[in-house]
Amino acid sequence: MGDSPARTKRPARRLRRGLGPVVLAALAFGCGARPGASDPRFVSETVRLEIDAAEFSVEGTYFFTGGTNHTDFPVFYPFPADAGLGPAELVGAWIRTNRGAEEPLGALVFRDGLRFRLPFSTADSCSVRVRYRQASPERRAVYILRSTQAWGRPLERAEFVAVCTQAATDPVFNYPFRASAPSPGTYTFEASPFLPEEDLVIRW
Repeated sequence: MGDSPARTKRPARRLRRGLGPVVLAALAFGCGARPGASDPRFVSETVRLEIDAAEFSVEGTYFFTGGTNHTDFPVFYPFPADAGLGPAELVGAWIRTNRGAEEPLGALVFRDGLRFRLPFSTADSCSVRVRYRQASPERRAVYILRSTQAWGRPLERAEFVAVCTQAATDPVFNYPFRASAPSPGTYTFEASPFLPEEDLVIRW
């Protein structure tokens, strides 16, 4: 996760509804101000990273529950700003509420991340799925986690899976990932609760 939403002078483009997969940088959500007890909550995340020789992709699904104060809650999803990485290339972003099927997420796309609003009514829940890829000529992936702190409480649960191709052997993680015996090249990490102080960094 990254910083709270900030003003930006860079022009934005709206993610068109109906954008389909074209092929995930680091996860993290920040909100405009520290949420109160009656605001929506960021509850959990499930993230899959695919590591190749000089590129990585991320697909994250993020779960939220509604509050009583907001029916249109602003959220910022940051991409990592790192000199050793190429610009993030968004594949797609989708939302699913407890009232219907998954549909494209109406989001403003900036170079540093996505800005969108959660369409909550009281007691609603929803999930947001984001997928993007990023070039990594230095064979290093960064996934933003620290912005979780902007929500003011730990996640109930976080699950991560990293899948490495044969071109990305012997990965090194700064979190305690474990190799998955049945699946060579697959590494997992789970935490409950989870309030990270460092972003996820993978080197290979």
